[in-house]
Amino acid sequence: MKRSKSLVLFSLLLAAVLLAGCRMNALLPSEMEAPAQAQPEQAAPAEPEEIPTPEPEEIPEPEALPAEEIPDPEEAPAEAEAVRPEETEEAAPEAEETAPEVEEEAPAAELSAGTLPQAPDPSQLPPLPEVDIHSWQFMLGNSYNSVAFYYPKELAYFESQGMDGRIYDDTLRLITDARDAGCPIYIAVGYRNQDFMLYLTLNGMYAMPDAREAWKHTQPMGTNEHQMGLGIDFTDEINNAASYYAFWDSDPETSVTFQWLMEHSQDYGFIYRYPAEKQAWYGTPCGHWHFRYVGVEAAQYMKENDLCLEEFLRLYDPNAAFIPAHGNIYE
Repeated sequence: MKRSKSLVLFSLLLAAVLLAGCRMNALLPSEMEAPAQAQPEQAAPAEPEEIPTPEPEEIPEPEALPAEEIPDPEEAPAEAEAVRPEETEEAAPEAEETAPEVEEEAPAAELSAGTLPQAPDPSQLPPLPEVDIHSWQFMLGNSYNSVAFYYPKELAYFESQGMDGRIYDDTLRLITDARDAGCPIYIAVGYRNQDFMLYLTLNGMYAMPDAREAWKHTQPMGTNEHQMGLGIDFTDEINNAASYYAFWDSDPETSVTFQWLMEHSQDYGFIYRYPAEKQAWYGTPCGHWHFRYVGVEAAQYMKENDLCLEEFLRLYDPNAAFIPAHGNIYE
């Protein structure tokens, strides 16, 4: 009996479990779908507030002009033209009072009249002497041509003044013959090396506010014939030989020594280096007592045909001496 009761209870319990399981299977799909259907509704976006548009103000219509006051478009230009002259006449005095004065620009300065000097005509000259213009005695230094850092190979001295050793004999003959002719003659300035010439230039630039004037009066290294040992400044005063500035102040035109040199220096190989009428060829002169050695044959030819050194060299080679197109640049 007890065993049959147990079986009955077990059967009832099993039936209850199965019934509960069937009920769960029937309810599960609907419960699982419920969350998907229960999504919260999104709030609809708020409509923007309407901004009231201001009503445009009423623009009053222009009053119609009477027919008499409306200008005729064809007659208007004629009336305007008739008024313009009167208006300009009235406005002219005001313009004269208020307008600033404008200075007229000065015309550009014309180049100096000292253009390239006329070269001598070779056909009007005697045959040129057979000399080598590239030899040492024809080296050229002036305002337009430079010998740069040239040093003479050998120096010789006469009464404490130096010169290129190769011109010593002719220089000694000149001085001896001049003194024998009763002309007092001394060497005021002989050889000056490039360092001394540089010193003179810098000193001149310091003493003179205008560097152009300093360059003009000192003839700096490379352009001065004293650096070559071929240029000699003669004088007739022994004190001038010791005082450079006293020498510069002396007047050669009244000196018998200067006159003798002008007449005879070519026979000793010297030329008067800077004739005033030849300045367009050489630029700035070194001094009025300055003579330059070129050799006897060349010196005599230049003297007889009134040639300066630049003219003489260009008869052999037009490129032997540079001459600027507008004459003396230091005037």
